[in-house]
This record gives sequence, structure tokens and C-alpha cells, in this order.
Amino acid sequence: LPCYCGCGASQGHRSLQDCFLIPTGGYDAHAATCGICEREAVEARRLQGEGQDTSAIRAFIDANFGRFGAPTNTP
Repeated sequence: LPCYCGCGASQGHRSLQDCFLIPTGGYDAHAATCGICEREAVEARRLQGEGQDTSAIRAFIDANFGRFGAPTNTP
């Protein structure tokens, strides 16, 4: 999923996952202090729990968080 907090440009993140985890293992502290990252993750988990597929979750995230800024470069 893309992240819309601006971390793609400022921190080189490629997706919402990068806000929480670093590629070499361990946690990235960024999401702990970013309300947009946290809300995106909570909403994605909620929708997944409701049985929504990845494309529906992506559409929801794009529609509801796109107003906050440019997304990460997430295919």
C-alpha cells in the first residue's frame, strides 16, 4: 500500500510497510510518530478483517488519504 504522509520524498520510503519496518530487519520509528501512517495501517487492517481484497483496500486508502500528500512510489 502507498503511504501519503510525504515520506516517499523525505525518507525514501517505497510503501506504507517501509514506515514500520526497515529492509534489513527491525522497526522504523517513523510510523510511531506519524498519525497518517498509523491511521492508514489501522484502516487497512480493519478492511482486511472485513474480508476486503487488496485492490479494495488500496482504493480506500487512495480515496481517503490522497488529500494528505503525494504517495510513495508503490505499484
